[in-house]
Amino acid sequence: MPTLEELTRISLLATPQQIKECAAKEIDIKKCERDILSKDYNIRKYIYQACKQIQGFGIGYEKFQKEIGALDKKGHELTDSEEMVVRQYEKEANLMLRSAVELYIESWNFARETNKEDAVRSYYLVKTLQAFFKRNSNSEKYCDHPLNGDIKNITDIRSELESLPTTFFFYNKGKDPQKDKDVIRLTKSYTTLLDEALVHMTPRERFALGESYQQYVNTSDSIHGYTGSPVFEIDDVQNFMKVLHGGVYILALYTQKNLTKIGSEVLPCKDLIDALDGIESGDFNGVLKIDVGDCVIVKRQIKASVKKITFTKYGCAKYEVVFEDKRGEWSHSFDEKVYLRKDLQKIP
Repeated sequence: MPTLEELTRISLLATPQQIKECAAKEIDIKKCERDILSKDYNIRKYIYQACKQIQGFGIGYEKFQKEIGALDKKGHELTDSEEMVVRQYEKEANLMLRSAVELYIESWNFARETNKEDAVRSYYLVKTLQAFFKRNSNSEKYCDHPLNGDIKNITDIRSELESLPTTFFFYNKGKDPQKDKDVIRLTKSYTTLLDEALVHMTPRERFALGESYQQYVNTSDSIHGYTGSPVFEIDDVQNFMKVLHGGVYILALYTQKNLTKIGSEVLPCKDLIDALDGIESGDFNGVLKIDVGDCVIVKRQIKASVKKITFTKYGCAKYEVVFEDKRGEWSHSFDEKVYLRKDLQKIP
């Protein structure tokens, strides 16, 4: 049985490479990427670029393993220099997790579209329109200098969008790409897409999301690094980072399943599609997964057993535990009986 580290490398590096090669087979994928009007092969381009993003997660994971993968310390044992390095990797892992959640929701929505090619093409056109529009607006506002090339591209993109519907999942209702006042707000926010998707997701899909969402909700300050933000203690460096990378890993697996659904009619690799479609996160995350009856250590201090598991509407698992050796003077942290996955370490 491969180790979790080996499975993570396969899922974040090797398998996306196979999907990329399939998506790029017999076409000039680089030319497709440069085509701002997205004339051809939009599904293949989307799958190719999504896999590049997943491989970016793998590169971040490899860098962490190489630099501090052997740093086996609790948070209070770190030197000042070690803590700065760990915090930087925490920031990178949180950013990866945030990107993984958003890519998962985006790909899940595309997989549900009936006309996937037009949906993906419209998405590329709208995002490119917004980018050119914002860049030109900023140049006019701050530099008093319109960008004529961007203005022409905006006109060309709007011409292409005239023949495409505005009913795809990412459009904000009532917004028109032909109106300047609507351009920046043409697309729905991530949280809106998340809330709309949750209504239709299966329990397993919500679980894949929920395992990471408990971490995702804490990422904003970590990513932006505001001075004055609270500094949360890291109980154990390796376990803490394993949960972060584990969330990325599970979401990457399910995103690749979504990509095979998106590309099922156009990718020339039937065997690969069938193999990926059969993957479930439970096949791989045994080290991370906690079930009723499992023995755990709560907050790296006290042993307990899992009595009950419930799920929020966002798929976030909550674990009710029974303490086995809580005695004497203990922290108020252990007055609770329900904890999140990030508070628990599974005892083999």
